[in-house]
Amino acid sequence: MRKRIIGILLVFIMVLGFSSFAQAAEAGNYISEAEQLNLLGVFQGTGDGFELNREPTRLEGLIMLIRLLGKEAEAQSLIYQDCVFTDVPDWGKGYVNYAYLFGLTKGMGNNLFGTYDKIHTLAYTTFMLRALGYNDDNGDFSYSLAIQFAVQIGLYTDADAAELAENIFLRDHVAKISMLALNTTVKSGGISLLDKLSNDGAVSQDVAFRIKAYLAGRLKVHFIDVGQADSVLITKGSDAMLIDGGNNDDADLIISYIHSLNIGTLKYVIATHPHEDHIGGLAEVIRAFDVENIIMPDVVSSTRTFENLLSAISNSGLKITRPEYGRAFALDQAEFVILAPNTSDYLEPNNHSIVLRLINGSTSFLFTGDAEVLSESEMLAKDSSILKSDVLKVGHHGSESSTSLAFLQAVSPQYAVIPVGEDNDYGHPAEAVTNRLAAAGIAVFRTDKNGTVVFTSDGSKITVDKVAFTAAESGITPDEPPSFISEDVVISDVDKKAELVTIKNTGSTDVNLTGWKLVSVTGNQTFTFPFYTLKANATVTIASGGAEGDLIWTASNIWSNSGSDPAQLYDAQGHLIAVFDS
Repeated sequence: MRKRIIGILLVFIMVLGFSSFAQAAEAGNYISEAEQLNLLGVFQGTGDGFELNREPTRLEGLIMLIRLLGKEAEAQSLIYQDCVFTDVPDWGKGYVNYAYLFGLTKGMGNNLFGTYDKIHTLAYTTFMLRALGYNDDNGDFSYSLAIQFAVQIGLYTDADAAELAENIFLRDHVAKISMLALNTTVKSGGISLLDKLSNDGAVSQDVAFRIKAYLAGRLKVHFIDVGQADSVLITKGSDAMLIDGGNNDDADLIISYIHSLNIGTLKYVIATHPHEDHIGGLAEVIRAFDVENIIMPDVVSSTRTFENLLSAISNSGLKITRPEYGRAFALDQAEFVILAPNTSDYLEPNNHSIVLRLINGSTSFLFTGDAEVLSESEMLAKDSSILKSDVLKVGHHGSESSTSLAFLQAVSPQYAVIPVGEDNDYGHPAEAVTNRLAAAGIAVFRTDKNGTVVFTSDGSKITVDKVAFTAAESGITPDEPPSFISEDVVISDVDKKAELVTIKNTGSTDVNLTGWKLVSVTGNQTFTFPFYTLKANATVTIASGGAEGDLIWTASNIWSNSGSDPAQLYDAQGHLIAVFDS
């Protein structure tokens, strides 16, 4: 009779309890991972979702881990055995017994498991490390350092660890960690957990194939650390492409990096422009891999590096494809579109740089080579709306010659990457550029600080393996505007009702405002000063919405919004000069 009651309770809990895990609330950050894990029964959702924004209990977390391992049936067979822990309900004893028997859990002391306590990152990480074959009893790792050990073995990246440490542990994070674990090598056997589960019959070959297809189908963008140079490897499904090849001395590093990912064919190699720090290693790359397409701008160089590249292209039988504005190329299920160069008559070789926008689902990346302000202005004039991207490869290693304020506003990225060499001779990245990025609230990654940076896109969200180079590390206080370079020119007033901004020169010398920019932060609108000199101790008014002033911005209203709308003033080089919090 007792067994029958327990069995009924188990069915009742499984139907009403676990299915209700998915009923309330959310779409978490890792909904696509949860959907894949639904194939394994880890998340048993309903039409209302997977409740990814809810904190799981220790027992709930353990149950999902056992499901991930394909051991739920074995666990349920132990439901009638006595449990070493006194706080586990009858319906949960099978799971806890299995976990204790196979070393996944030790409990919390005093014969308690902590059934209904909320599980935290450290505990769940420890459960998962044990599931991967690591043992904190024999010295593989210590409980207090489980997260650091997870980074060491490749279960987590630095960014994963930072995210988990900074947030309350949710079912959303169970989805994240579970998917990471499936792609992590187990301690013994040299194969991934997913392959081990498939080999052991715990996961069907069909489900394993579908999850592998999901993992392989994610787009990855590798900003390879090649010092004061550029090289970006992109993979999507079975396709791979390389944008630039660093300096001459970087060839071996780049080739080894590509080989480490078991890549033998590059569908595209793109030489953005013929400077040595972008094409230096490409000749050796072409000799080392099966390259299907080479894309280069129609510009020549007299350097030996450029001649070696042409020789490698000729010997491989490749024909050079020239970039054309708007032309699209497929990379598996993703695509990239050429946005520059827009002429072949530039005097500055950097402006010949191929600029391309890579699209994967609803996510996008913009790669700019060394394109300077002239090329940026041409792209803005063509169609500024097409520039919007989640990730920006900052142009020309962060030089002041690139990443103008107008261009940055059009791209409006969440992340920016600056490929740059440590203590380089050029002063890259320029303070004006880093200030501009910080003022826009963009998470910045630098190869001189972060090393190689890898972004992953599943088509709906982007994750990154490193922690952003913070404003504090760059000398900028995060909650304050970047330091101003002038105390003389100020925004003395923003009259939102009258649509009138007053700028004053409090100094004793005249200031040339030509090319300066006044920005409405909330409205994301910019006024560019025409040829204008602001006399010493004088003011100038900029009018909008039909108001009268010294200079007219637009007939439309700029400042008539109910909330806060700070005004920012930039000089012609993009330095932030003044802020008025209206």
